Amino acid sequence: MPAVKWKTYFSNELEIDVKELPSGVELIGDFKLSATTDKKEINANEVVNVTLEIIGEGNLEDIKSFKPYVDDVSVFDEKIEILGNTLTQKIAFVAERDFTIPSFTLKYFDLKSEKVKTLSTKEIVVKVNNAKLKEKIEIQRAEESVEQTPVSVTKEFDKLTLIITFISGLLLGILIMLFKSYKFKKKDKKLSIKDPKNLLLKLVNHSDDEDVKMIVDKLEKSIYANEKLEIDKKILKEVLKRYDIS
Repeated sequence: MPAVKWKTYFSNELEIDVKELPSGVELIGDFKLSATTDKKEINANEVVNVTLEIIGEGNLEDIKSFKPYVDDVSVFDEKIEILGNTLTQKIAFVAERDFTIPSFTLKYFDLKSEKVKTLSTKEIVVKVNNAKLKEKIEIQRAEESVEQTPVSVTKEFDKLTLIITFISGLLLGILIMLFKSYKFKKKDKKLSIKDPKNLLLKLVNHSDDEDVKMIVDKLEKSIYANEKLEIDKKILKEVLKRYDIS
């Protein structure tokens, strides 16, 4: 078999100069815009269908929905369809009273003239038969008459207020003193290994308990023989809880 020979071909480079579009313009090309409606006179709550059509060359896929806002009118827009160089969108309007469909506009940059162009359709006036009249909502502010009764302050009322204030202050002072006294006693009752003599006095009456006896022996050696013996804090805590020692 003959040997295979591979060859590589390269094209020349191309430089593309991209210019910015004018401010507020996203479309570029050459377009024609039109809007048609199936009827201009309907009954209340009947549907008016409007078909928008854009024909031309350009970035049709960047065109967004033309759905407008119309006061007191329900508006429903269908998805934009693009076929070749034609864009189509259908929009439905439902209302109970006469209304006007606003003009639709399309702004784009024209390549031929190199200028920004704006296309607009005409407004469409729709007549609604058997239209319901728009009700005016009037808000009336009710006048409220407030009768002011004179307030008479008697001496008896002043005396009663003073007595209640005095008793409340006295009770509050007593409660504060009791709370401080209880807090002070509570602090004094706390036992610590750092105070071995006080701890020994509390435990010596329960030496018949093996755990207590072990702790008492270690405390006595620590106090009187200067021996440094570690006391198991967990066992000490259980003993204090067992005999309700605080």
